[in-house]
Amino acid sequence: PAVASSHSAIRPAANTAAPSDPAATQPPLLSHQSAEARRAIAMALAEPIPPTGDGRRGGYDHQANVQKESDTVRHMLAQDGFEQWSPDPSLLPPQAPAGASMDELLSAVPRAGGIAWLAFGNSGATEMLLNWVHHVIALRKGHAMVVACYDDGLFVHLRRLRVPAYNYSGALPPVHFRGTPFLFHRMGFLKAMTIKEVLLSGVEHRQT
Repeated sequence: PAVASSHSAIRPAANTAAPSDPAATQPPLLSHQSAEARRAIAMALAEPIPPTGDGRRGGYDHQANVQKESDTVRHMLAQDGFEQWSPDPSLLPPQAPAGASMDELLSAVPRAGGIAWLAFGNSGATEMLLNWVHHVIALRKGHAMVVACYDDGLFVHLRRLRVPAYNYSGALPPVHFRGTPFLFHRMGFLKAMTIKEVLLSGVEHRQT
């Protein structure tokens, strides 16, 4: 059994000033977020932001450079041509409520020996994530996949395409943060919490 994972850059923010807290730039659609996700977001935000001068901030205080890198990454991802692609709804499970739990999103996966296909990302990696969705569907595993979304933009977009999506917005900013250690660690925590929810649903997995 396996969980396939993916994560990457995020759409650059219009404001180049470093916010005091990433979540302040992106209020989540709380009415479209499960109780489990809200708890994980709260735990992630409870960790203090490193002070100015702390190496864990990385490029956090240089948002102009962050935006330039994000633009470059998004341009590269667009070369796949998946920006306009949409899946065949008949190859996907019935759409769950927007605030569905992980257990509900994986309801079609057998609890004994079932395989969950799980991706992580944000709107800056939309094309790459759709490429992943395309291949999972080609493997006839569309009923067993979920994309954990770190921002509302991606969550809404995938919901529009009827791709199973889990709203994890509210703890990470809509900018590229691979060079910002404390945000990258925050993302790692959210990934671990997502996998924990998969395990608690009864679906077996291995990280790949």
